[in-house]
Amino acid sequence: MARTRPAHPHRPGPPLGRGARGLRQRRTTRPGPDRQGRLPPSEDALLDWFRQGHADLVHTLTRAAPDTDCFAFLPAPSPLAFWARRQTHETTIHRIDAQSALPGRPRPDPVDPPLAADGVDELLLGFFARPGGPLVADPALVLTLHATDIDQSWTVSPTPTGRTTRRGADPDAHTTVSGPVSGPCPCGANAPASSGAANDVVRDS
Repeated sequence: MARTRPAHPHRPGPPLGRGARGLRQRRTTRPGPDRQGRLPPSEDALLDWFRQGHADLVHTLTRAAPDTDCFAFLPAPSPLAFWARRQTHETTIHRIDAQSALPGRPRPDPVDPPLAADGVDELLLGFFARPGGPLVADPALVLTLHATDIDQSWTVSPTPTGRTTRRGADPDAHTTVSGPVSGPCPCGANAPASSGAANDVVRDS
């Protein structure tokens, strides 16, 4: 029987200074003390400091040769493609965290459906597809996620020893969850949704 589950408020974000420091620490490419993510001496300089870190990241990715050989931990057409995608989604999630920390703001800005769907794709076919992890089921289950605002689906099949993931829906899935992927906190985030749009369990057997 189809049913609707209410959305939950987004979790409170960390202080903006700490969030900015952690985000830039993973993105700064220039050598020197600032590579450790140290904050500027005053809050008035925080945004300029963060924007410079973002500019450094964009400069590095756009100037890198397509055949650049470097570390990457998920499947991708190239290491450069992996890092461009990874930093796009990580920056998006931290943008959501930063907006959630603003007093008086009801919810973060939504994410464009194609970007949000690609984040879910990276999560399910990249992170969830890696060996190990707690996502297992005994007996095995089949779960389909369907994004209603971009008409895209994914199927996750946890087993007692691991899981498989793939694009596309499974008509025989034990559970199919259908809802928008483009809310302020997309499925790829480690936080509850806060868009006000509910997900529908369209089949639960």
